[in-house]
Amino acid sequence: MKKGEFARLLGLAPSYITALSKAGRIVLDGEGRGALVKVKESIALMNETEGGRPDVAMRNAVERNEKKSSASTDGEFKSVGASYQTARAVREKYAALTAKAQYETMIGNLIEREDVDACLRFIGATVRSLMDSFPDQNAPVLCAETDIHEIHAMLTDACRAVLEDIGLAIERQKKTITRG
Repeated sequence: MKKGEFARLLGLAPSYITALSKAGRIVLDGEGRGALVKVKESIALMNETEGGRPDVAMRNAVERNEKKSSASTDGEFKSVGASYQTARAVREKYAALTAKAQYETMIGNLIEREDVDACLRFIGATVRSLMDSFPDQNAPVLCAETDIHEIHAMLTDACRAVLEDIGLAIERQKKTITRG
């Protein structure tokens, strides 16, 4: 199919198809103005190299520059373009990830690692203290009871109370961490 027909098929401007062709994102049969677009292969390649994914953008930048480098006659400078583009793509990727992390932190979706570690240590200490005191609090009451069903009910209530205390400790820590 001709480039113009391919553009109409996809609802795109012919100039965009030309740009895709130059970027190596469509598969052509032939060269120059008479080149025909291989539709299935081109659509698959366009989907595979679609924007919005830093890893794909980086891979495409590397591939484009490798093609340019291999076409170049400057033997000693072949890898300079590719390494520059790769470094630039990596830098842009990490800049985007940093900006995303800052935004997520700003809106409260990300929490500092130190804050999470402190909360987990507090909750761990709470669980340990509750479990350490569990036998001391319940043994005197349970040893006086002879009915197995009553002992089960008392243990169930005691366990439920410990779980509620743990839940309250978690809620306190959630409030503490979201304020900071």
